Amino acid sequence: MGLNVVISKGNRRLALVLGTLLLGLAGCGDGSTGPKIPDRLEITPGATTLTALGLTQQFTATALNKKGKPMSGVPVSWASTNSEVASISAAGLATGLRKGTTSIRATVEGVSTSVSLVVDPLPAVLEKLAGDDQSGALNQPLPTLLELQVQDSEGHAIGGVPVFFSIVTGGGAVSPTSGTTDLQGRVSTTWILGCTDESPQRVRAVAGTQSVEFSATGDLAAPAICQESIPRGRATFTYDEQLSAVGGSQGGTIWEIEAGHLPTGLTLSSEGRIRGTPTQEGEFPFRALARDAAGATAGQDFLLTICPAPLAMVRGESVAIVPSGTEGCGFFLPSGEEGDHYRFSVVWATSNPADTANLPMVTVTVQKHLQPGTPPSPAPSLARLSTREPPFPTHQAHWDQALPAGLLDALENDRATEAFHLRLRASEEALIRRLGPEVRFLPDLGSRQRTPGAPEPAPNKLSLYPNDGSRCDNLGRATAIKVAENDHIVIYQDSAQATVDSLVVTADLAETMLNYYRDFGKPVIDTYFGGVTDINGDGRVVVFVTPVVESAIAYVWSGDFLSTSECKSSNQMELVRFKARSIRGLGTGNYQPLGTLVHEVKHLSSLYNGLSRWRASGGVYAFHPGWVEEGTATMAGEISSRLAWAAHGGPEVGSMVTRADKVVNEDTYYMLISWGRGMFYLSSQPNGTVGVPTGAQERHSIYGSGWHFHRWLGDAYGNAADPLADGAFFTLLNDSLTATGSTGIKDVTGKRWQTLLDEYARAIMLNGTGAPAPERAFTSYDLPDVTSGLYGTIQPPGRYPWPVNVSGETLSAPFTPAVSMGTIGPSGIRIFDLTSDGSGLGVEVNVRTTREPLRLVVVRVN
Repeated sequence: MGLNVVISKGNRRLALVLGTLLLGLAGCGDGSTGPKIPDRLEITPGATTLTALGLTQQFTATALNKKGKPMSGVPVSWASTNSEVASISAAGLATGLRKGTTSIRATVEGVSTSVSLVVDPLPAVLEKLAGDDQSGALNQPLPTLLELQVQDSEGHAIGGVPVFFSIVTGGGAVSPTSGTTDLQGRVSTTWILGCTDESPQRVRAVAGTQSVEFSATGDLAAPAICQESIPRGRATFTYDEQLSAVGGSQGGTIWEIEAGHLPTGLTLSSEGRIRGTPTQEGEFPFRALARDAAGATAGQDFLLTICPAPLAMVRGESVAIVPSGTEGCGFFLPSGEEGDHYRFSVVWATSNPADTANLPMVTVTVQKHLQPGTPPSPAPSLARLSTREPPFPTHQAHWDQALPAGLLDALENDRATEAFHLRLRASEEALIRRLGPEVRFLPDLGSRQRTPGAPEPAPNKLSLYPNDGSRCDNLGRATAIKVAENDHIVIYQDSAQATVDSLVVTADLAETMLNYYRDFGKPVIDTYFGGVTDINGDGRVVVFVTPVVESAIAYVWSGDFLSTSECKSSNQMELVRFKARSIRGLGTGNYQPLGTLVHEVKHLSSLYNGLSRWRASGGVYAFHPGWVEEGTATMAGEISSRLAWAAHGGPEVGSMVTRADKVVNEDTYYMLISWGRGMFYLSSQPNGTVGVPTGAQERHSIYGSGWHFHRWLGDAYGNAADPLADGAFFTLLNDSLTATGSTGIKDVTGKRWQTLLDEYARAIMLNGTGAPAPERAFTSYDLPDVTSGLYGTIQPPGRYPWPVNVSGETLSAPFTPAVSMGTIGPSGIRIFDLTSDGSGLGVEVNVRTTREPLRLVVVRVN
């Protein structure tokens, strides 16, 4: 049924009113008159912290519309996300209840926001609950614990608060020195009164910015022994220490030993004085008893340590000692007379060549004792020892005869060659491991399969694989043109390189090398290393001068021992690759290639033996480590140099060489290089015999360390004082049936590695001093003499064996307090040098290290 409305012209105004009303009714339900929904809310204040329980914070929420204007008349609901930490009323009033964090959330019509509220009650009051104003025996715990409660500014107990206790007066102790309050805000500790007549004694407790003190009075009616320890003594030195007690009745205190005993030579008097001269070392526990006039007693346990007597050593004598640490007894050097001269070395006896990082830190502390019964003078922190001249003669700063200009270049060439050889040996090992224990290397044909007499002339041309030693692929051949030959060596040069005037190896240069090897190299290789194999039956070693040799002087690659079925680029012969420029240097006074040729031929012998060990061991690593392989090869060159020198008027092989010989020529050239290698190894700190440790000086090299150690082995165990007598010793070390590295050396010498290093250190420290030589000594060279001033501007400061506690031109240090710190490498040596001025009792030396095993070797020089 419809509604018919008739509106006359006179009722138009009424119609307009009705229309407006109807439109308003039609708009009901579109939200314009429903709940007001904000766009967002804001809470003030923002994040808040309450510093006491029970404190309140009024929060206000403001609803904002889309235009960011506040909306009025909107109801807000409040909530705390952790009501155990803080509550909040319907009006937004938050109250802190417990330490912690909560969020205060405001909500309007489903729109919410929140702010953080932290309840962190701070200590405002420390209330002493127990233990204050006590009285107790000295040096004993008080009967009642010290107890306090931590409260905030509203008087509420606070849990979880750290509290720290410390002695203010009296010198006692608290245990523990800190604690955390429980849920009731309580914490406690034990107070041991100090052994003093000071009264009252006090302890302070601190929590946050608040503190409180406890006091107590010591009961002096009973005696108490205040000392907890007594100083150590040293055998043969006068000892004098007074024990003391406080409290007790007047009239004097009587002392006695209740249990245990003192060392022979010491007594405890009734007055409490320990005096005498101990004659035995060791640790002596005893209990001292103090009795007052009224009969009351107090007891205290002591441990008296008597250190070993000062070292009584004659000139040239030595002793090995295990370090006792900085706080231990150490060893004692007596002052004796002015000029008494000692050396000692710290030796790290690891034989692992790879142990070149994470090195032990060695701390050496020297303390001087002035008079009996007085404490030693303190050592200055990290100071270097001052220096003075030693009691043996000094030498000129430089050699009387100028060194060849090429000698320094030779040292630099050695560094590059060493680096290349190490990479080459690593790639060889990887190659052999890939091939496995069944690897086929060519057999040694030996002299039985060759025609007696001189070998047939070598072909004028060969087709050879240059190969840089990195791989076995067929990389192409080069034509090699024969330059010169003898019965032992044939020298070829790459045909393309031989057309370059500046690189061509002339016949006269080649003849120089051939003659040197014939006269001085082959005797060394045969006598010391069992000769060279002959896998291709030609009776000669081939030297191939090739441009593939770049950074090194020369090298041997064991891949040439393999059959071509195993390694396509094997030359299947005994082959030494050489750099042309090195051989050309012979014409300008650089004689390094002569000894280098012997060095490399030695590699031919030892690397072939390594392959034999590999097969025999079923694939176990069978090559010598670098310090042995390169050290013995360097020694081969050095011995050939000695032979050449002796043949041309120099000292007899086996005699002790000194600087007085004053000779620098082609014969001694490789000897000079060997000395330099040893010099830069031993003078480096840190140094290492079996490896170059992290942080070593740039010229430290396994060429130097290996040569220096093996030179000593030949002298000490091979009887090198007889010409070439040490050949049998090194032949055995090089044998394919002898184990590699330090294991083989231990087997051949019959000594432990630590023992060998102890002997080595003695030999180093006594060499060239004029003191009686040790049983296992250097006999070939007076090394302090021949290395003095050897390399001019690059000469290390000081003098062989380059003690770490001296510097510059000075060579020894006085008996004065000092501390020295530094690292030490694998089988490394840190040497110290001390000379007495005759005053005081002497010096106590303590050594601490961060790794084991470590040994000290002490020698008396003068």
